[in-house]
Amino acid sequence: MSARVAVFGDSAMWGQGLLAEHQFARLAVRGIVGAQKPIEVLPGAGSEPGRGFPRSGAKINAAVGDGPDAKILLPGGGLASSPPGDRAKFAQTFRSLFTDDQQMREFLAGPAGEAVAAALFGENPAAFPTVTGQVLLAGGPHPDVDFVVVNGGINDVDFTTVLDPKGPSPAEINQVINRAFGKALADLLTTVRKHFPRAVVIVPGYFAALSDSSDRDDLKELFEFASKRPEWQIAFNDVVQALPLLRDVFEAVGLSQDVSALVRSAIRRTVAAAAHAHHRTRATIEGLPPSVRLPGMFYAHPSFQPEDALFAGARSLVYSGYRFPGHGRLSVADEMLARRRNRIPRNALLGDYHDLAERAALLLSRRLLGNATASEESDLRSRLVVFRDAHPDLPSGLLRFLTAVANLPNERVQRLMELLGAEIGRIEVATIASFLHPNLAGAERYTERIVLAHRRYRTFSARREIGQMVPPGSPISLRTILGRRNTRLPRRLGALATVTHIESIALRIGGMPVVPPIGQGITRPALITLGPDVRIRATFPLGVGAGEADAVLFAFDTPGTVHLSRLTGLIIEDGPRIDEIVLHLNGREFAAWTRADATVRGDSIQFEF
Repeated sequence: MSARVAVFGDSAMWGQGLLAEHQFARLAVRGIVGAQKPIEVLPGAGSEPGRGFPRSGAKINAAVGDGPDAKILLPGGGLASSPPGDRAKFAQTFRSLFTDDQQMREFLAGPAGEAVAAALFGENPAAFPTVTGQVLLAGGPHPDVDFVVVNGGINDVDFTTVLDPKGPSPAEINQVINRAFGKALADLLTTVRKHFPRAVVIVPGYFAALSDSSDRDDLKELFEFASKRPEWQIAFNDVVQALPLLRDVFEAVGLSQDVSALVRSAIRRTVAAAAHAHHRTRATIEGLPPSVRLPGMFYAHPSFQPEDALFAGARSLVYSGYRFPGHGRLSVADEMLARRRNRIPRNALLGDYHDLAERAALLLSRRLLGNATASEESDLRSRLVVFRDAHPDLPSGLLRFLTAVANLPNERVQRLMELLGAEIGRIEVATIASFLHPNLAGAERYTERIVLAHRRYRTFSARREIGQMVPPGSPISLRTILGRRNTRLPRRLGALATVTHIESIALRIGGMPVVPPIGQGITRPALITLGPDVRIRATFPLGVGAGEADAVLFAFDTPGTVHLSRLTGLIIEDGPRIDEIVLHLNGREFAAWTRADATVRGDSIQFEF
């Protein structure tokens, strides 16, 4: 019999830039079941059903914005009203996917109507079908499916909030991460379990795209290149292909701000955000009831190291091409480039979009200088009418704009440039959509980590693992191990499997000093040591809220997997004042102390297990 697998998620799960046979979900299940056993992927609803249901840019849930309802042009010519947000934008942008008014209205109503979005080729970044919608599209229940590989959450996070160089407090960062990787992820996994009652559910994590090993000159060149393409902001703000801090870099380059400082901030905050996401995902899985976690559900940490990041050299595990093909060593080049470009909606109009946008910008600038002529506006109007009549499948907003071009005051010209810019950004970002995604070596790393996590999950031996925590020759005593002072090891032996191999560490700290508002963005470097294998150089952001009732959580990844037996205690050198602290390992609370439990020597504070 074959091993049946269902695949759901976003661009990483789709295998952005990779052929279907290099999709890591498929490779991982092959590694788990062995080369001799056939694999059957539950067919997805798109043009590559063998990949399953993922799509680039997918969110767990569609976001709804603030403001007045959006007006959306229906296929029949009428207008529909919809709250602003992801659904309205998709319906406006890809209106030609909808065959009739009823289909579009069902899509705008909720996840049950998202099947139509699967017709958009999966390499095109878009929020739909959402990951929740993908699971609903699969139908079920499917008791005959053996494995489900699912991710989600990265596209639900507003990175411009998390990674703002002005420095949101740790508590604010946690709130943003928690919204995506907390309840939303828990609800998704609960839905997965309802549809796949007997499957082992594998949840791969995300990775930090930047690190201290990323080449600073290449990063500065990237930021300066992107700053000259403001139309990319619109597209980048909606999908994870955006580099953290891109919006801020757009604003900073050329405005006397220190781009090098922005690069340093981007690296630090990218690493911190990824670590928080790892911690929250594991904590969410641990917090699910047994009816959802069983018969099997586990997390797979991708374990990308600093040398694996963007621009980190030959070992980089992500695609680094962000320029159009043929534009130097950082041109986009991946296995799916030709197929992706052929499947980008309205890609053939890119040259026309640029031409019209440049003519509009020239007209506006000449008006501002006081030397525009009537013939220039007349020429632009004529070109717009011809363009509109030749392309009835344009986005709703642009098409509605082009129905009334008899008069083009400055504010209308600016609006035209925004609409054209949105299309230019969407097409150009889709062209380079493999940027920052795992390359073939990155997919192989994911595969290795999923197979390893599954093996640990299936072959866990409490006796073997606890045996590593006692001195050689000493008797193995669960009471001795589980009864360590200040520790909170899980009493259920099976739960020990989640904390014996440590990849994620989090510290919840109370009693940190309150910093006045002027101090927002102040940081305190520190060295955290938990044993000979875990020495982490960390930066504690200090700011408003640091001394409030709720303690502040700081998350870190270990430098590789560390066995629990190698953790000897907790030492923080040069860190902030600490009145109480809780240590989390792999998302599970492990130990708690107060300052009275500590040994304090100068700027060093030590807690023993």
